[in-house]
Amino acid sequence: MDSGSSREGAALWAEDGVYDVGGMHRAKGHDAIAALYDAQGHKDLIYKGSAHMTATPRITVDGDKAEAVAYSFVVLRGEKGWNVWRASANRWTLKRTPDGWRIVERYNRPLDGSEDSHATLRHGAK
Repeated sequence: MDSGSSREGAALWAEDGVYDVGGMHRAKGHDAIAALYDAQGHKDLIYKGSAHMTATPRITVDGDKAEAVAYSFVVLRGEKGWNVWRASANRWTLKRTPDGWRIVERYNRPLDGSEDSHATLRHGAK
């Protein structure tokens, strides 16, 4: 999403897919997810210089459904280089469609020591 391609990014979700960003925003459906990427706060990040990175996920596939759990990091350019601006625990649920795998739900929680972040990571330990 660092390229500003909000519609293409939103198309990775199922039509009624949900993106819950750390309890700050919850968007459902392509239009709402694209709007999240088009929001001024996200634009401020990408035009300052940022990288949204995901660590290698733990993926579990069960037929036409899958779950992935991984860390993600937003690195933001500052006066003296790049710094981790946000670190989160993420869980995706996905489904196989005629057009390929699509995200049904993604939620992330900041790695702030909260039970929510620990519970998100525990999904990957199953």
